[in-house]
Amino acid sequence: MKLKTGKKRIKELKEVIKDTDIEQVCYERDGFNIGIRVAPEIIEEKKSKGSDADKNKVKVNETTTTMVTSNTVGLFYSFIPPSRKILGKKGQKVSKGQRIGVIESMNILKDVKAPKAGKIAERYVKNGDPVEYAQKLFLIEDV
Repeated sequence: MKLKTGKKRIKELKEVIKDTDIEQVCYERDGFNIGIRVAPEIIEEKKSKGSDADKNKVKVNETTTTMVTSNTVGLFYSFIPPSRKILGKKGQKVSKGQRIGVIESMNILKDVKAPKAGKIAERYVKNGDPVEYAQKLFLIEDV
């Protein structure tokens, strides 16, 4: 494939997928692998133009809530060994950046942190549950 032809095809593909839920397209040449990632479902009453942090906000009875989703695939844990302190309980008040869970992927622990201060209104996963990319973990509401 010539370079100019390749650029033209990429631009055409970009136009075709711009109005879809496709977030990322990967391509390998020799082994011929194609990967397509669909954007996570955004929960909100109406779409608003704003920052990425605003995309997960929704108004419920004049209370702003934020959905916390998984940023990786792995196993969700609600405590950290050896202290076994339970994180992210329903009804718990949290501050911005506070650890509310951990996801283990390939023996690497990644923190799940609260994107804003508030109260955990809902918890969608249990300790030890497998989680997927963009899966709902917590719903945090303003206090």
